[in-house]
Amino acid sequence: MYFDEELPAADQILAGKDIQIRSDFSTPVTDTTTGVIYETTDWKGTSYYFAGAPTDNWLYFGGFYWRIVRINGDGSIRLIYNGSSTTATGTGTLIDTSEQFNSSYNQSEYVGLKYTIGQQHGQTTDSPILNTLQSWYTSSNLDDYADYIDTIVGFCSDRNMAGGSSWSSTGSYHEYAAYGRLITNKNPSLSCTTSDIIAEPVGLITADEVAFAGGVYNTSNNTSYYLYNGQYY
Repeated sequence: MYFDEELPAADQILAGKDIQIRSDFSTPVTDTTTGVIYETTDWKGTSYYFAGAPTDNWLYFGGFYWRIVRINGDGSIRLIYNGSSTTATGTGTLIDTSEQFNSSYNQSEYVGLKYTIGQQHGQTTDSPILNTLQSWYTSSNLDDYADYIDTIVGFCSDRNMAGGSSWSSTGSYHEYAAYGRLITNKNPSLSCTTSDIIAEPVGLITADEVAFAGGVYNTSNNTSYYLYNGQYY
């Protein structure tokens, strides 16, 4: 299914879908899941997400092709860029092929999409990758579609720590909550601490969203779900 230009309402996406709940995130989802959408919760309420290899989560919007990742708990739609066509692969699906998340790496703060030196959950400085995304957003004239783009629900930049670990600005090893959720427990979550929600129109997919979409860390059979593009991330 393709939605052209105007963003579809959540009820249009849900219409006729088989709504399911997943409990096992230890193996990749590689099935063709057209007609199926999955239910969970995020920091806004009930969220519905696509997983596996659906053919009904395409969207053409603002001159680009996107995949619908999920319906947020407030009813807005979360998208991931797919380039200039539905057949784009590899670097053709990337907004930038060389930008580092942050070229600085000797302090814990630099894991934030936004960060403040000396704070675990600060948001005073934009990361290099966020600057790149913002520049692309502006140069692509997506502001012309501002009436359709949500800037309130935001993107999660989780800086919480795994159980048994404590945050510090420096140190040789830190175990973040996502490590515990995705590698140790195989139990992804779309919850987000209020201070980690980045209110921007453009951001990054989270590792938890990748897991909900069907990916599993350090598993070779991750090449048949809709996020796979032949690139590392």
